[in-house]
Amino acid sequence: MNPNNTPHIKTTRNNNLDIYRGCSMIYITCILHNFYGVQNIDTVFTSLLLITMPIVFYIAGASFSLATPKSYPQYLWRRTKRIVFPYYILVALTTTVYFIYQCIIERGSIRQFFLTFGENGYYNIFSGELYEFNHLWFIPTYLIIALILPMLGYIKPRLNAPIIYLICIINAIILIYFPNDIVCYGTFALAGLYYNQKRPANPYILAIIFACAMIWCACNGYGFNMQDNKFPPNIMFFAYSGLILSLFLPLVARMCRWLYRNKFLKHYIDMYAQLGLTVYLYHSINVLIIGRSLEYLCRGHDLPPIAHLSILIATSITLFFANIYLSKGMKQVETFIINLFTSIFNRIYTTIRPNNL
Repeated sequence: MNPNNTPHIKTTRNNNLDIYRGCSMIYITCILHNFYGVQNIDTVFTSLLLITMPIVFYIAGASFSLATPKSYPQYLWRRTKRIVFPYYILVALTTTVYFIYQCIIERGSIRQFFLTFGENGYYNIFSGELYEFNHLWFIPTYLIIALILPMLGYIKPRLNAPIIYLICIINAIILIYFPNDIVCYGTFALAGLYYNQKRPANPYILAIIFACAMIWCACNGYGFNMQDNKFPPNIMFFAYSGLILSLFLPLVARMCRWLYRNKFLKHYIDMYAQLGLTVYLYHSINVLIIGRSLEYLCRGHDLPPIAHLSILIATSITLFFANIYLSKGMKQVETFIINLFTSIFNRIYTTIRPNNL
């Protein structure tokens, strides 16, 4: 517990957060996006596995609580370099590939290509849209919550248990009438700010609040397919996520640390943690390639359940390794481009900067 409510760094806790971050990224990109991106399996059961995004935002809040304090402009610049620059590198590279294929190989209209680019908002990070990459909705949400985390950190010491319970109830009501990412995931980011402190709110009381909200949802016609409730997140998804995190977050954390004891898994969990955002940005390339390959190979074949299960396992294993090798290469490209533009900017700024400043 930090009695002064000031962020500080603790090596053990940071190591644990890296473990949770790496395990979350493996779970999202190799398992969930195998179900929903490669296999296109959408059932109530599989939708109950969609609990990782609240955990990701919890980890974001926890990481912020442990970070060295910085001025807001410094923090904003670090977030821009961390999120915005890699995103637009992805946009530039992907647009180049699509341009070469559609306008040069297929001899399509260049004018129509750029009209489509503009109409679909591919240039806008807040659109969350980029060609066939259907997972980028996360980026604008993550960016906005990252920008408001310092404000959440400011109000956190002023919150006690009754106020936290009230915030959860009010946010649940908001999500009835205005389902949105920021209220839902911002609540879990706020919870993460208490990572290095004793939580003022009792998790069992929170679980009761969320369970009551789920019962209300069931009585008012909300379905239990969380995929349907997630885009954008409504009260049902919020209540389900809150219930699971309130009851099982410590168990999930212990499971991640147990997996990390394995030398083989430890190496890859570390890599997924280090390459986290890059893995998330580029793993859809692997998902698209594997998904279309399976669609072609299995077309016209009525496969038995054991074959579907074998393909599901083999695909997750393939994604597990392919994501790393692709992301390591793209990380080098990202680093080169960011360093190049940073160097150019610094030279221009040094040249035009008045001598008296």
